Amino acid sequence: MPAARIFHSISLHPMVGMVCGIAQPTVLARAELDPALPLDWSGADAALEPLLEEPLASRPEPQDAVARLVRRLAHVQGAVQRQLKVPVFGEGRIVERRLVEPGRHVRVVIALPSHTPQASAAALEFARIALELFAQGAPDASQKVQDALKECNAELRKHSLAGINQLHFLRSAHEMGVPCTRLTTEAYAFGHGVHTRRLRSSITDRTSSMAVALARSKWQTGMVLRRFGIPVPQHVLVRSADEAVEAAARLGYPVVVKPDDQEQGHGVSAGLRDEATVRAAFEAARKASQQILLEKHQEGDDYRVTVFQGKVVKILQRRAGGVTGDGTHDVAELVRRELLTPRFQRSYRQTGRWTLTLDEEALGLVAEQGLTPSSVPEAGRFVTLRRKANVSSGGIQMLVPVDRCHPDNRALAERACRALGLDLCGVDLIIPDIATSWLDTGAAIVELNAQPQIGWVHGPEAYPRILREMLQGRWDIPLYLAVCEPARIPATLAGLRALFDGCDVNAFASPHGAWIDGERVAAESGSGFDAACAVLLDTEVRGAACVMSIDEISRTGLPAPRFDRIEWRCPPALGPQAQRPWDVMRDLAAGHSREAATAGVEPVPGA
Repeated sequence: MPAARIFHSISLHPMVGMVCGIAQPTVLARAELDPALPLDWSGADAALEPLLEEPLASRPEPQDAVARLVRRLAHVQGAVQRQLKVPVFGEGRIVERRLVEPGRHVRVVIALPSHTPQASAAALEFARIALELFAQGAPDASQKVQDALKECNAELRKHSLAGINQLHFLRSAHEMGVPCTRLTTEAYAFGHGVHTRRLRSSITDRTSSMAVALARSKWQTGMVLRRFGIPVPQHVLVRSADEAVEAAARLGYPVVVKPDDQEQGHGVSAGLRDEATVRAAFEAARKASQQILLEKHQEGDDYRVTVFQGKVVKILQRRAGGVTGDGTHDVAELVRRELLTPRFQRSYRQTGRWTLTLDEEALGLVAEQGLTPSSVPEAGRFVTLRRKANVSSGGIQMLVPVDRCHPDNRALAERACRALGLDLCGVDLIIPDIATSWLDTGAAIVELNAQPQIGWVHGPEAYPRILREMLQGRWDIPLYLAVCEPARIPATLAGLRALFDGCDVNAFASPHGAWIDGERVAAESGSGFDAACAVLLDTEVRGAACVMSIDEISRTGLPAPRFDRIEWRCPPALGPQAQRPWDVMRDLAAGHSREAATAGVEPVPGA
């Protein structure tokens, strides 16, 4: 392979809208390439594979060198963003390519899905560096690419979504063809017009604020559940380490110490069996909250039961983090090997920290089990290294089929959610056997989470199921777009109605404003894109007709991923130079119309 530079330059043109059939905001990457590009990328593919969670899609290679390079450039920049929870989906598209100074440069324009221009720029730069270095086969390529990945990840973390839910709801929406609009850094609208629903992680637009406030306090949650006859552990609020020790003696060991108002296991210590560990746990919990609960330890297995709209949709069994002996390696080496697994490598990439280490907590638990870090556990022996089962602490999860859960246990979880008034809820259930009724074995609900992390690795189908049920299987409205010269865009509602005569819509949007059911809802702003976005988010809209100028589309892209029809109202008898922008924009928008785009040359009705 040649040692010369493959990329002579790359620049980005970000759009707030969509082009080239991509169903989210788009960036156009303009690259100048060396014409002598390699055809064989097998070495670079193998070198990149350990760095990316997603393999390059298995399909026939393009015949030409430019398409092969662009395929990898688009894959790498997308995969490196998704593994840092930056939501970009779909593939890149080559928009244009041509020779510049024949024999010297090839210019190519690539359309790529984008979350933020900054994240796209960082990911594209990493992809450029990695592909170029691995293609050249430089002896220090691996280290340079690792350094570039660290720098890229540091930037991507600034644009990463919180938690895991939003990324997977957006991924599911993309696969289902549901339009998505970003409202804030963490809140999104799914669907258009009357079918619009909103999500912020797993908080829906119908989640009760009172229920969220109650669920935030484990103490108050317990009070409500007891009123409904639902089993909860004995617990007491404690204000000092001395009070915690006294309460532990009164309730009986083992006990749990936890903050009253934290989630994801922050500050939780379980299985405490003596005064010293209770005092240490109280001080650790105090760092997370001023409200501390001491709770009687509940015997049984730990389950996270996800309930949506009154029905159990997913069950995970949870186990505290640890390692399993193989009869050969000591505890310390087993931990080092565990951290090399994809699960922990993925967690480290996303958070920049290791969740399972031989820290003070782990060393204490190792000692309780009669071991040291240099001990070699027998094959199959599980060595617990954490006192809580949360994934954020290195916990292990296993999917439990919903139908394996006894109907009484499902009903218990569903009733707990009704008691608090939550539409989407994570129920933390401790029970000896999920397949046997809690009425026979006993059980306790230790927490209700109003914003549960549903989980993708085990049971990803929960995300599209929840979206589909939220939207009741409908997310699109009739949607039309007319593209005109600025001077030919009607300035009044009457003119817009005449332009879209025969279209069954109750909303209109143009640079001159927006109207719903005949009432003006947005003043003239000069932006047809903004006006269209405003009506598409309004739940009073049953169908919408939008007008944009060709110049605006070239700057912003389209406000929706799909239109029932796009009409190109270009003036008649344009010369070749004046016609070219219309042809370019028609090509960019072709993948966004359910009907073939039409070119209308008749005069635009005035008002």
